[in-house]
Amino acid sequence: MRERQAAQMAAAFILRANRAIGKLRLMKLMYLAERESMRRFVFPIVCDDIFAMRMGMALSRTFDLMRAKPGTPTSGEWGQHIVRTNRGLDVQRGVSASTLGSLSRNDIDVIDQVWKAHGRQSEDELVHEVHHGLEEWVDQWARQSRRSGAIKVPYETLFQTLRGMNETDAAEAAEEVAYFQAMGDASSKGAGAQSAS
Repeated sequence: MRERQAAQMAAAFILRANRAIGKLRLMKLMYLAERESMRRFVFPIVCDDIFAMRMGMALSRTFDLMRAKPGTPTSGEWGQHIVRTNRGLDVQRGVSASTLGSLSRNDIDVIDQVWKAHGRQSEDELVHEVHHGLEEWVDQWARQSRRSGAIKVPYETLFQTLRGMNETDAAEAAEEVAYFQAMGDASSKGAGAQSAS
C-alpha cells in the first residue's frame, strides 16, 4: 500500500467537501477513485489490498488507518494528513491542495470525476450504489450469499472485470501492482523501525 497516496487522496476528498467526512462515506469515495484509476489507466492510486465486505468494497489497510486499528503498519503519512474528529475524518492543519504533491495529474482528474459524480451523495446512497452498481461486489459477495466476513478480491479479477483483460495481461498488471505494494510496505516497516529506535 502506498500510504502517502492514500492519505493525500483522502485529504483531496475532504478538501472538496470543505468539512469532515465519515469514514464509511470516505472509503466509498476512495474505492470509486481507485476503481476509476484502474479502469482508465490500469494502475491504481493507492495499491491497497481490496476486499468485498457486507458494506461494499474496501481498501483494507486504508480502512484500518481510518479506524485507527491497533497494530496497523504505518509510515506516519496518514497521521500527517488526516485527523479523527467527532464529526468524522478531517485534514490536519496546514494541509491544502498545494501540499498534495504525491498525487499525479491523472490522480487528481480521477478524484475530480468521482467527486463530481458522487460528492453530493449521502453515505447511504453511496453504500447502495457501491452494492448494486458495481459488478465486482455482486460477483464476489452477493452471488456467494455472504452475510459477514470479507473476501479478498485479487487485482487480476478486477482488471478482467474493469478492463476486459485476458488472464495473462491481468496477471502481468497485477504483478506491477504487487511491486508497488511491496515498496509501500517496506516504507511503512522502515518508518516503524525508526520510530521504535
